[in-house]
Amino acid sequence: MKSLPTSPSRPARRTAAPAALALVAAFGAGCADFGACSPSAPAQTLGSMRKSAPRVSLSSPGGSSASVAPSLGGRVLSFLPAGAPENLFWNGPEDSRLGAWRNHGGEKTWIGPQGLWPSVNGGPSWPPPLFFDRDPFSADPAAPAEARTVTMRSEQPGAFACPFSVERRVSLDGATLAVEARLLPRADGKKAKARRGLKALPKTDEDWHVWSVAQVRYGRRAAIRSGAPWRFDGPGGDGSPIRQISSDGTFRVFEIDGGETKGKIFFDGDAIAVEYPEGSLVARRVPGEDDLPGPRFPLHAPAQLFSGYDGDPVSQRYLELEFTAVGLRTLRVEFSYFPGLGCLDALRRL
Repeated sequence: MKSLPTSPSRPARRTAAPAALALVAAFGAGCADFGACSPSAPAQTLGSMRKSAPRVSLSSPGGSSASVAPSLGGRVLSFLPAGAPENLFWNGPEDSRLGAWRNHGGEKTWIGPQGLWPSVNGGPSWPPPLFFDRDPFSADPAAPAEARTVTMRSEQPGAFACPFSVERRVSLDGATLAVEARLLPRADGKKAKARRGLKALPKTDEDWHVWSVAQVRYGRRAAIRSGAPWRFDGPGGDGSPIRQISSDGTFRVFEIDGGETKGKIFFDGDAIAVEYPEGSLVARRVPGEDDLPGPRFPLHAPAQLFSGYDGDPVSQRYLELEFTAVGLRTLRVEFSYFPGLGCLDALRRL
């Protein structure tokens, strides 16, 4: 996978208007590039798009909150657990101009493998197909503007060749944010065909997978729960930006140097913790009864940790936490916050 292009101040809590969810579906009928519809439209930025996007605010009795933007690929833009000083998810810089890939950050669902993207969207293998990365999702019309759970489904334009839609269910329980994602048959019932001259689409469901990608605040130390071998992929060689500093056979701790390089580690594990001065964020893939047995990713791995840097050292540093599941299966990832604990101690609490 190509390296993907994490921390804003504590956001003000926003309450979407009652009609906000109805507006989500309306976006699908307009210009996918929003401000690009008219030559005279003012230049938009990532920040202006996020400010105009309807939100669903999730809150829990303990004081935790999250913000979901169905119109921006159904992504979770913020996660502010009780005890955390600010949003733990990274958002793309406010003043970034719109380009081929609009990296708003947060947590979102992609469809893999990436090698099939050209056959799905008729273009190169990068950026991701729009319909699951940034196009509007339809939100459950019964969900209030403030809730504890919201269910969304990707709009499936007839022009796209992917045979699936993405369903996302985001819920907040105490200081834990849970995201369940699964691939569903196309809502329009049409069969998909690969673009002419491109790689044929798989004939079996097991050749696809659902993929959670979360960009979070940059932290200098991270830990994973995995006794299996891991490998680094990226520039730097021995000077890679992710360096293992300890291992006890079950947990591995890495020191991360943002510098001006990018890099990723691949491993077979189920949890990643990122350490901040005030506590640690843990992302954990919850195993399901329908998981496929045996080797799943001979070239990569079902879990990945990516150190990203692209320009300005403050606004562009982030860490990316990724989990995948093979086939038409539900992928559930939980994000929990442990105030006052380092990354290794947080993982041991699971």
